[in-house]
Amino acid sequence: VGLRSIRLSLLNTPMFKRQLRAILRASVHGNVRVMFPLISTLLEFRQAKMILMDVMEDLEDEGIPFQRNIQVGMMVEVPSAVILAEEFAREVDFFSIGTNDLIQYLLAVDRSNQYVAPMYAPLHPAVLRALRRVIEASNAAGIPSIVCGEMASDPVHVAMLIGLGYDRFSMTPTSIGLIKRVISALDR
Repeated sequence: VGLRSIRLSLLNTPMFKRQLRAILRASVHGNVRVMFPLISTLLEFRQAKMILMDVMEDLEDEGIPFQRNIQVGMMVEVPSAVILAEEFAREVDFFSIGTNDLIQYLLAVDRSNQYVAPMYAPLHPAVLRALRRVIEASNAAGIPSIVCGEMASDPVHVAMLIGLGYDRFSMTPTSIGLIKRVISALDR
């Protein structure tokens, strides 16, 4: 996948701390949550959370107000996060499932490659099993799971996701009306 997201943040701690500091300072003005992207190991999540706690201590020492009990979650975008969903669910406040990346990584399909793009299949059995595993881990731990990505904006996929047990979706504003109508017509 390369050097991006949490991997880049953990290698560039000063930049990461500045970003977290800005988020925490903004938290006094409204409901803010922190979500770490592309988490693949428990160690990555723990390191990121430890840096967040360090920033909180710095702000406290400086007398700068922030929301102390901020929720901390993670993106579920890679197969390792799905496989470790039960373990992650014990440590996070919420999951956000990045379906676009998750499907690409599960099926080894680069959507920008014309030769393999047709193999991108949101309803592939492996994708459905992965999504089921995450919602089961989420429910067992009592934490929310939010689905984002193209699946959350597609009426057929939303119906399937509701059937799997999901009830929170993140989508573009232009999709809300249609998805709202689809959901209101469903009976789980």
